[in-house]
Amino acid sequence: MTEPKAHDSARCEIPTRDDADRAFGKRLVRNGLGIVLLLLGFAGLVLPILQGWLMILVALSLIDLPIKHRAHVWLLRWRWYQKVAEKHEAAWAKLRAFRNRRRRASSNQR
Repeated sequence: MTEPKAHDSARCEIPTRDDADRAFGKRLVRNGLGIVLLLLGFAGLVLPILQGWLMILVALSLIDLPIKHRAHVWLLRWRWYQKVAEKHEAAWAKLRAFRNRRRRASSNQR
């Protein structure tokens, strides 16, 4: 077994008031959508039309739960999950780089 890797602390910035409001809005929408999908998932366990277990998994991934971080740290004990987590971090890094390039390009055009 290998040691769990620490998250990249270089990304940490002091959020502004607008960032905090935007983050709260995103969290509110994600949690609201997660709760709706969770209710539909429980209904889908009984109804043959809906895929209940799939909706429950998506809902649990959207909702902010304190246990999610503990589960992530616990899962990092396995090599297969470490590979998945590394790919996930690499994909997010590419997305952040793409967003930064677009922001710089749009600010240069102004």
